[in-house]
Amino acid sequence: MGDKWFLASGGKGYGPFAPGQLRQMVDAGVIDQEDSVWRDGDSESIPAHSIGVNAPPLPTTAGSNPSPPPLPSASTPKKSRWSNRMGVVALTALMLLVVGFGIVAQFREEATASARVSGAIQDLRDMITGEDLVKHNREALDRQEASLRRELQASDDKIDAASNTTADPQNPDSLEESVKSTSKLETVESPETPTNVARSVIPNTIYSLTFDGDRVPQSQLAAKGIILVDGIDGRAAAFKNRRWLQVPCKLPAGKTPRTLSAWIKNDGESEARNSHAISCGKDDFGKKAWGICHVKGRWCMYGWGGRHSTDAVVDSEWHHHCLTFDGNTVLYWFDGKVVGNVSRTLDTTNGPITLGTYTTGSTYFAFSGLIDELAVYDVALTEEQVARIANRRKR
Repeated sequence: MGDKWFLASGGKGYGPFAPGQLRQMVDAGVIDQEDSVWRDGDSESIPAHSIGVNAPPLPTTAGSNPSPPPLPSASTPKKSRWSNRMGVVALTALMLLVVGFGIVAQFREEATASARVSGAIQDLRDMITGEDLVKHNREALDRQEASLRRELQASDDKIDAASNTTADPQNPDSLEESVKSTSKLETVESPETPTNVARSVIPNTIYSLTFDGDRVPQSQLAAKGIILVDGIDGRAAAFKNRRWLQVPCKLPAGKTPRTLSAWIKNDGESEARNSHAISCGKDDFGKKAWGICHVKGRWCMYGWGGRHSTDAVVDSEWHHHCLTFDGNTVLYWFDGKVVGNVSRTLDTTNGPITLGTYTTGSTYFAFSGLIDELAVYDVALTEEQVARIANRRKR
């Protein structure tokens, strides 16, 4: 194996690895750039992003970097016998997969081998850390409950007013109470009041693709092997046989709020490791792009160097997909309902948009299906606005 290198990530030690294997994991975003790595026999560590295929010698000056944390030993206390066994099995599988795919990489394209190693290791990390567990959006549920309570109160007020309108003509007091009740009925707030209507008004897009003659000419689509078919509204783009499209554009960048909305109909294999429908931005160690993909039968979102699985099951029907980011939290909306909630901070580039695969153009991540009515906003849409778009379905 040559030089033996070790990795400290999340308070745990892993290794040994070849320098090229560590570089592949850094490039794929499997490990953080600031995770510590060190060579067997050295006393100092360096950040993971500093390592190259031909690993440079480590610094020898005292205090330049913290000493590498010790690897877990057999004498280290474990929470339980079961967690001990699972940890050993997971780490053993991790080492076997890295070594095995490292050999395959010598006979295939480096990008393909790197992607396979990345996917396998990410699956193991998800199994160990439980990052795929879904966190429900309690705030959205509270807003729905409050809305229902307002509607119930409005209905009760209408019933009370109706019962008071039968006034006795011979009783002036009865007529006065009837007028008061009628006035009360007219001021009751309902879901159609101007305030609620304003909250549901959809802002202008900063970028959109309807595939009805806007932005991308049909000749350009045809040159990429992409055909137009009947969509959710007008025409939609069909991505088959590993065809994909990349469109230059200017999107919200850095940590600014934004929304990505699109109608998607999947007709590909739902067990593919990463089937990317929409990817926004450029790849930079896996942390500068964000978008929508599906993995093992579930729709996922990504944009912080990792991905998060949702409750939404992959099928072959049209569905409205929407990602909103308010500066602190990423929400995944599926047909107007929140199915994924992650407290993360995005830091992305401002383009381009890639449809049908990941932003690098690798066909290993190809998506098969239809995409229509894509729109990007420079604000995080509200629950009412997302629901209004999801209810526009015409087919």
